[in-house]
Amino acid sequence: MSMRVAYDSEIFVRQQRGGISRYFAELIGNFSSYPELDVDPVLLFSRCSNQHLRQIVPQLTADMPELRAVPRGVPRMLHLSDRPKNAFLRYRAGGTHSQGRFNLLHTTYFRPQHRDTARSSNLAVTLYDMIPELLGMDMRSGPHRDKHQTLLRADLIISISQTSADQLHQLLPTTSSKTVVIPLGVSDAFLNGNPQPPIQVDFPYVLYVGSRRKYKGFELLLAALASLRARGNDLGLVVAGEPLAADEMQAINAVLPASRVYQCTPDDDELAGLYRSAEAFVFPSTMEGFGLPILEALACGCPVVASDIPVFHEVAENFINFFELGSAEDLARALAQMLVDSAGQAARSEAGIGHARQITWQATAKATAAAYGELA
Repeated sequence: MSMRVAYDSEIFVRQQRGGISRYFAELIGNFSSYPELDVDPVLLFSRCSNQHLRQIVPQLTADMPELRAVPRGVPRMLHLSDRPKNAFLRYRAGGTHSQGRFNLLHTTYFRPQHRDTARSSNLAVTLYDMIPELLGMDMRSGPHRDKHQTLLRADLIISISQTSADQLHQLLPTTSSKTVVIPLGVSDAFLNGNPQPPIQVDFPYVLYVGSRRKYKGFELLLAALASLRARGNDLGLVVAGEPLAADEMQAINAVLPASRVYQCTPDDDELAGLYRSAEAFVFPSTMEGFGLPILEALACGCPVVASDIPVFHEVAENFINFFELGSAEDLARALAQMLVDSAGQAARSEAGIGHARQITWQATAKATAAAYGELA
């Protein structure tokens, strides 16, 4: 008999697309597609504008407006107070007609609701990273307010990397006995090549993907590109992510001409094409919980240059090029060396493809189902 596993709305009402919502959408999709995994996924909401989940569950067709577009009569305090904002997000996600109890509630973030936990025998939570703790952020408010409390009360903690699990156990040692490590997976768009890239870029470029917050190292990449251009290299930059802010454009324009810069917010097929056409994918982050773009790039045969941090060694082993953490000059050196060693890089890329193809969302779902079963 299949386990009934419930998933709440917490992440799906906060992200239209993003790494965490993709993770849960992939789990739900695989459990629905492969009944032999013996997991019956139940959604505790009826409305959702998350793009990842709506591709998998088409009946979730009700678009929800951005929160800043406050409907008439809703208090302006939604913008100021965390509690009413969360209540409103859950309200517009709607309810579910599902009855009875569940074997397990797998909360999609760190704020499971009593109405949901009361119907479940067990609680599972996924640990994505310990970056707020490493950055010394105030955990008493904001989206991570209940993180430690939820981790301590959970019956099962799924960590997406051993690095994150070790960091958790140093801070909360009592969680070690209930933690399992299950890596993320690579989506089919990156595993199955599209011969015609959806996005055409007419200059050689390095690719940067995702958020550009301080610890992500975007400024470091710009400094490395400046060093390369000073040596006569004409590499450009493609930025895949949110539109560039005015100060970011100013910083980029100080290094690169406008003809060597392209920004886009691609879907998976478009991003896969960008990986396949890039001279290299650069991941200069100082800390991560996993590093999924590295595997996506490897699956597409794209050379990777990344910071020398433990989690990237865990995820990519020796299939990528590392540079000294925080050193723009070493990043420039690694890029220059990779560009001239085409034969050696081709062999490494071929091996990297094989490595990435073993790390699929189907494997993630299978290991997660096994963890659910052990708990039951």
